[in-house]
Amino acid sequence: MASAESGSETYTALDVELSGHSGHLSAKQQEALVAFKERIVKAGVYRPGAPAQADTPATLPSHDDITLLRFLRGKSFDPVAASTQFKQAEDWRKANNVGKVYSSITPEDLVHTRLFFPRWTGRRDKFGHPLYVWSLKTVGPFVKELNDLPPERRHERMIALYENLRLFTMRLASCLPSASHPTPISSTSNIIDLDGVSLSLIWSVRSHLQASASLASTIYPEFIAKLWVVNAPFFFPRAWDLVKGFFDEGTRNKLLILGANPGPDLLKYVEPENLPKLYGGELDWSLTDPPLLDEPARNLLQKDEFPNGPFVFVADSPTTGRIVNFDPEDSSLELQKDFFEPSAEEPAP
Repeated sequence: MASAESGSETYTALDVELSGHSGHLSAKQQEALVAFKERIVKAGVYRPGAPAQADTPATLPSHDDITLLRFLRGKSFDPVAASTQFKQAEDWRKANNVGKVYSSITPEDLVHTRLFFPRWTGRRDKFGHPLYVWSLKTVGPFVKELNDLPPERRHERMIALYENLRLFTMRLASCLPSASHPTPISSTSNIIDLDGVSLSLIWSVRSHLQASASLASTIYPEFIAKLWVVNAPFFFPRAWDLVKGFFDEGTRNKLLILGANPGPDLLKYVEPENLPKLYGGELDWSLTDPPLLDEPARNLLQKDEFPNGPFVFVADSPTTGRIVNFDPEDSSLELQKDFFEPSAEEPAP
């Protein structure tokens, strides 16, 4: 992996990728995490865990560090700005009854909602991030159906997809082998395919894009690790001007527009067997296919196909876990176990 030197230190691409993630915090980032926790405790939206005492059992924190660090990374480790956003997000989650929304969605609605959103290929990039593809031309035939859904229902389905990604897919990816990801997975890599897209189609889904981007920026920050645009039409600069305001600065900075042959660039980040043939890889996966799980994922899930439903993937070790139905009354399901950097606040099992 390429490296760059700064003074007496050498930084690799992996160092850059892991910076600000659990187990890879600088001294200043660790200080920011401590200050952030202090602020959100005072705001009443975070409860630290506590070890067992002679007369009291151990308690778990209300949120794991993996989640807290996403908010800090999204605000460049500014604990004041991050705590403001975190409180707003927690208030929003309570007001929108997110746990009930996720637990009550049907498998059929979850599958149907994926028609309008980036689809998981079932594979991961070299860092372990789940690899998603969003082809706007496959959304085109369903735009009227999407717009005909009552706004509240559309909003709830969007929430359920984000929760499924947070509680299941990224936790599953954390237990799967990759070339290098010595930290829990908390973000995704995305290919945005604009082949066959018209300016009118982009205009017709702009409100949908705005709603999704707003959730990503405010409630689910730092869910995106990489964002590649392929097959960009000649009018892409104009189209981007229409929608770029929907995305936060951090997401906009991750956007990389690739040329007519994206394979060489994408293969720097994705192994050939995990990159769809459409983009220069070897994976026999089409734009409307469900996730095509690799052998490690099938073995871990003990299923050949990706399970659809309001599930949580609960890790029992760094490489094992199980599928659990989500129960909004079980707060322990909200916590992602971090086997790379055990928290001093988390009691031993």
